Amino acid sequence: MKKFRKLIFIDDDKATNYFHNIILKQSDICDEAIFFESAEKALDYFEELFSTDDFIMPDYVFLDINMPVMNGWEFIDAFEKFNRADPIIIIMLTTSLNKNDMERAKDLDLIYQFWNKPLAAEKLAELAGIGQGS
Repeated sequence: MKKFRKLIFIDDDKATNYFHNIILKQSDICDEAIFFESAEKALDYFEELFSTDDFIMPDYVFLDINMPVMNGWEFIDAFEKFNRADPIIIIMLTTSLNKNDMERAKDLDLIYQFWNKPLAAEKLAELAGIGQGS
């Protein structure tokens, strides 16, 4: 089975993070999962990560839109200022049903998918290419 090296979740909801952590453990599809309850803490993490030479980019970043202080869109704006050549793949994982959010996500190169919460094990398997000839 293909495993992800590192997945990052940015979501202010503790219950959602707890649930996603259970899904990851049950599916055994990831070597390392890091959870941030604020976009600011995630940005601090990336800033520190990029200051080292031997960093490992996450396979995917799962990002919520609606968070206090700094929302998902503001996180993306701030992240783009790092001006990194390393690819980062963001999946908006949200409860938002706002069509404007969906359209905005389509216009941003950093955003790979726009999914509704909660993340299902089947979606993780799909990302890993399990059952699709990989």
